[in-house]
Amino acid sequence: MARGTLQVAWINKGEGGEEHYHVMFGKDGDSKTLRARSVKGRHELAHLFKSELKLADNACNSALNDLDSSGQASLNGMEVSDDILKNLDLA
Repeated sequence: MARGTLQVAWINKGEGGEEHYHVMFGKDGDSKTLRARSVKGRHELAHLFKSELKLADNACNSALNDLDSSGQASLNGMEVSDDILKNLDLA
């Protein structure tokens, strides 16, 4: 199990196409460069949050609201298995 911070940045707000996000997971105490995963579309991002990372509805909604207001979101203190991080290309 890895404990860390999930960071999301809204790269393209849908001008001329689908919304585009970068998602990264940084393990606590690890100083290596974070690997960004590209996610296209708000629906796909919500699916990643809820189905893949098993975020509670309130955490998911908070992150989406942060994205709407500032273009970025951070979810601190997450615990995610190393297998899930690898399967999601976040490790």
